Amino acid sequence: MKAKNPLFPYRIDEQVADLNTKLAYIIANAMRFNIIMDKIQELQTLVNLVNVAHEAASNVDTRTKLDVATRLEAIAHAQEAMRKVIEFFIADSPQATAVDYEALNIPPKGHHSPLPAPDSVPGIGHITSADLAVIVPFFDARSSKRAKPEGVYALEAYYQLGGEQPDSISNMTERATDTASPLRLQFEFDDAYQILYLAFRWIGTRGDYGPWSEIHKINISR
Repeated sequence: MKAKNPLFPYRIDEQVADLNTKLAYIIANAMRFNIIMDKIQELQTLVNLVNVAHEAASNVDTRTKLDVATRLEAIAHAQEAMRKVIEFFIADSPQATAVDYEALNIPPKGHHSPLPAPDSVPGIGHITSADLAVIVPFFDARSSKRAKPEGVYALEAYYQLGGEQPDSISNMTERATDTASPLRLQFEFDDAYQILYLAFRWIGTRGDYGPWSEIHKINISR
């Protein structure tokens, strides 16, 4: 069985545009799907935060690492809220038509069972660093023949540069994703020789997440 198309696109610019497009469509059709106003207001707030964060992170002359991390976090929160609204109010609604499914990029219904959420930890190859970059090869730990398990569209990494090893993955403030191995993280001159801590998990095609890996670490090399 082939993996279904994800509800959201992969690239950052496309994700921001997609959230705004989906929000406009949901607002226009809120009454037809009986979407409560609190959910609409929540989506508006989260998408507005995405737009503000995207503007700050898109300015290559003034953006900081915090700007980039804030944008990724804002997108993740908005997508999660959007996914819940679509699944609860629209995807299984008798009011939903083929036009709605296409407009919102909802995976079409079929006779096949939906793919399960990721339930395995990503396989991580030998992590290397050179020229201020860190390269992370990843693969399906259950089958070395595939880069990703069936039903997975991306690897997600949380990481922290410098300091003591974090007690919890939730304390890591930086985030990156990649749909094809290897994941590449580029750092700056002042980051050389610092320790980078990383943890990884799969993101499913329906926006769900698998379990976290252990925390890996590597020195940034020039």
